[in-house]
Amino acid sequence: MVGVADVQWGEAVAAVIVLHPGRTVSADELREWVKERLRSSRTPGRVEFWDELPYNETGKLLRRKLRGELARTAS
Repeated sequence: MVGVADVQWGEAVAAVIVLHPGRTVSADELREWVKERLRSSRTPGRVEFWDELPYNETGKLLRRKLRGELARTAS
């Protein structure tokens, strides 16, 4: 989960999901899972499914690149 720009709140929660082969889940199921375990403010308003996440050569998740791509694809 990462924060993305939001007109109303300044920042909103977005989730980018990479599923294991053969697994399925809906965005609504994921939101419900998060809502049951965390505060409601942590529930992602935006859920996207990607084939892979951006990592650097040492294996660190590139959150800045992730946020940039989410901002670029925002409608």
